[in-house]
Amino acid sequence: TGSLLWVKELDYNDNFVSNFIGDLAVSNIGDIYIALRVFNNSGASCLLKLDQDGNKYNNYTKFFANVFIYCVGVDTNQNVFIGGNFFDSFEGKSYFKATGETTRGFIAKYNVAGVLQANWPQVFSGGKSSSVDKLAIAKDNSVSITGIFSGNYNFGGNKLISGPGTSHTFFSKYDTNGSMQWIQQDGIGNNGNLSNPYSIVTDDENNPIVAININ
Repeated sequence: TGSLLWVKELDYNDNFVSNFIGDLAVSNIGDIYIALRVFNNSGASCLLKLDQDGNKYNNYTKFFANVFIYCVGVDTNQNVFIGGNFFDSFEGKSYFKATGETTRGFIAKYNVAGVLQANWPQVFSGGKSSSVDKLAIAKDNSVSITGIFSGNYNFGGNKLISGPGTSHTFFSKYDTNGSMQWIQQDGIGNNGNLSNPYSIVTDDENNPIVAININ
């Protein structure tokens, strides 16, 4: 009927000057996962878990320093996927950083208890900057992602290439164990145009469908 059921004010810590919701996802048992962006002297994010009545699971809240979470999804086994980018380290581990590289895109998988799973996160390294902006979980629990990148990346011979001063959209698919199935980029060429993703969904055959904007 469209009647409002509840409203909840969300916060992580009073020491942070502001926060806003980056994304949310609902599991098949009704739990709600929310990616919350928070700020103090630097950027950070946290992942909150609420029940279907809006009550927070206080033993689940996860904090990520110097990490920006842009998207979240949940598979049929209650595993949670998050995507975004970070500067130097993720979950206390440092990753390769190329000369001149600023941010690195990532996708990570956690089980229902909030434990980071083996073979995750998957990290984009070697170019100038990247981020995972949108994700979609298919019926077979594979995860498809899209985001932006600048610079050149090489994934086992699969290359992403952007021209000087440009950024492009990439699309990629991973199985539930974190193995990349394929990666592609937009086909707009390196003529100074820019692109960025708006949304991603999957069809009944587990194929991703992506909408992007080209400037």
